[in-house]
Amino acid sequence: MQPIHAYEHARDRALFLVRLCEGLTNHRSRGIRSDWKAAFCDLMHWPKSSAIQRIDGKDAIVILRDGCSLAKKDFDAEMLQELLRSALVLTVSALDRYMHERIVKKIVGALKKGNLCKEQSDFTIPAALAIQVAHKVVSARRKNMAVRPANEIRIAIQEILHKQTFQSWREIEEGFKLIGISGVGGKLQAAYGNGNMRPVYAQLNKVAQAPMLKLLAKSSSPAVSRSVRCSMLRNRARNSVPKATVASVGRTPVTAATFPLPRSATRMATPGCSRRSQRASRTRAQQSGRLHADRAFA
Repeated sequence: MQPIHAYEHARDRALFLVRLCEGLTNHRSRGIRSDWKAAFCDLMHWPKSSAIQRIDGKDAIVILRDGCSLAKKDFDAEMLQELLRSALVLTVSALDRYMHERIVKKIVGALKKGNLCKEQSDFTIPAALAIQVAHKVVSARRKNMAVRPANEIRIAIQEILHKQTFQSWREIEEGFKLIGISGVGGKLQAAYGNGNMRPVYAQLNKVAQAPMLKLLAKSSSPAVSRSVRCSMLRNRARNSVPKATVASVGRTPVTAATFPLPRSATRMATPGCSRRSQRASRTRAQQSGRLHADRAFA
């Protein structure tokens, strides 16, 4: 089996899970009409008292009968997202296997061509493994056995590659460089028309900021929202503190100089702090300000 065939087989299974999720997601929010339920039970020759449940998918209708191991909530979008996660895992594992098979099959021939890139020149195998390969080749030749050294090296490389993964983009790009293929990112963007990646980066930023926005939107948990708002106000207060500015180096009065406040002083601008902590922060700020003044005009 070629490496691409193994990848396509796993990719088809992942796409099947995606289609299954789209087809089984329940879009019905209302209950079953009594006349429809009676007509369906008559059609199936079921008792009219059967507690059936109806699931309206994208292109199909699923009827759950009494005693079914599945429940109506199992067809909600949140539950069926497990199929999408499984599809993602299958896709990543398929790509990882494709990279392993492709590199093992092509790396020896790529290293023989010369004019190696940095990744090819830096690729090494452990000394103990190299000694084992050499000993095996020498022993086979002494016994007049046909042994291909390149094949033994390929097996040794396969043992090394099985200890690492090719799941991130950096690892995939380095893996292609090992077999003499560079510029994979540009070729993929040109092939699929994704030359401008700024919209993708903007969408990723929105995904990264979504948990913080959800925390701020939770009005039912005042402790969480208060903590988040306090941290945001504290950062804003720290950024607004002026830096030290001195008019001259001479005998300038201390009151004419402005010194940076420590981090503890910014807590006074944060609502929700106790009065005791505010007084302690104010005292530390005054002491720190005097210390800065003494050091500046010493």
